Amino acid sequence: MNRYLSKFFNELLLNSGQYALFYILMYFSYEGGNFWLDIGHVILLLSLIIQTIILTKYGNLPKVRFFGSLIAPLVYTFFEYTDIILFLSDSGHFFFWFFSIVTAMVQTYQLKCKNEEILDYLLTSINVIIFIFIYFYFDLKISVEQQLKNGLITYIEAIEKLEFYNFLIGLKELLLDPAHIYLIIGAILLTTTIIISKLKINNLRKRLFELLGAYVDTKVRDKLLQKGQNLIEKKEVVVLFSDIRNFTALSEQNSASDIVSMLNEYFSLWNSIVTKYGGVVDKYMGDAIMVVFEGKNDSQRSVNCSIEILNSIEKLNGELKGKSLPIIPDIGIGIHKGEVIQGPIGSNERKNYTVIGDVVNIASRLESSCKELSTHLVVSKQIRAEVNGFVSKGSITLKGKKDNFEVYILEG
Repeated sequence: MNRYLSKFFNELLLNSGQYALFYILMYFSYEGGNFWLDIGHVILLLSLIIQTIILTKYGNLPKVRFFGSLIAPLVYTFFEYTDIILFLSDSGHFFFWFFSIVTAMVQTYQLKCKNEEILDYLLTSINVIIFIFIYFYFDLKISVEQQLKNGLITYIEAIEKLEFYNFLIGLKELLLDPAHIYLIIGAILLTTTIIISKLKINNLRKRLFELLGAYVDTKVRDKLLQKGQNLIEKKEVVVLFSDIRNFTALSEQNSASDIVSMLNEYFSLWNSIVTKYGGVVDKYMGDAIMVVFEGKNDSQRSVNCSIEILNSIEKLNGELKGKSLPIIPDIGIGIHKGEVIQGPIGSNERKNYTVIGDVVNIASRLESSCKELSTHLVVSKQIRAEVNGFVSKGSITLKGKKDNFEVYILEG
């Protein structure tokens, strides 16, 4: 509920409702309690609320964003006008439509091209321009009504002064007041300050986004940013474990910097292939890697990923040799499928977004069994049931398990 209200007020205050909101505030400050007696302005307020609700829920769709942004001006026009030409010639009504269409076009284009930063700055500038326009329109309207009241102009002349093609003439007169010049300069400085602040925030956000993506899988990053840390769920997934054989001896025979460089190359290979098959790198643990697959064909994708990794090791070793780095002696992979708990696990100060459960332990034990079975890939019967090409190696005892566990290896 709090999340929805936040989106609702963000939509109302910062997006398509700006003109209608300022227009309503203008009349409310002018009429006070009598505002509620004006059916047209009450209808405008209600239509603005309806427009905001629709755009809060469906405004991420370009067509809804464009046409939904025109609900308030359309409803207001329908209830207010008697003569459409006379209605739209009024500066307030004309620019209501003008700014609504311009804002709708910019925001729709923003959704389509995903170039949020530049268009966000443009929208900020438009919102400030709307505020300035409403202020001068309000000031001009009060001035014209005062002239009409004092008998200085006729009713027809009052209407003509407020028509949009005469607005610049009235604006010239208002700009003779130094206070109005001050307002415009202040608005320009305020807009510049807001844009500079947004630029700094966007640069910081982009940097944090990149850093977060460097330490957790990009899918996990996006899920956390979208749904927050309280996302805890039970689900069925495929868990893949893999590590390098004889890594301890390899580390003792080479410098630390060479080992780190080799691992970075090795895990980069893993990351690219895992991403190709729709998996998520859950964590790196020394020379080991844990990967999670979920969704349609998760078992098949995990096996295809493993086979491509195994077929790519020789090429990777050639590249490592060319860089005078230690090569990968051998790897083992274990895959199991079942129900896990997924969520942020850890202390209040620091957490890992990961999966836990017996499935994880079994996948790790299957990987460890590769050495004794003299193979590179061992899977459980749950994987075998969904993927062809595996043969049984009988039942083995997994560490920490009382019952024997049936395992499968690639045929041939």
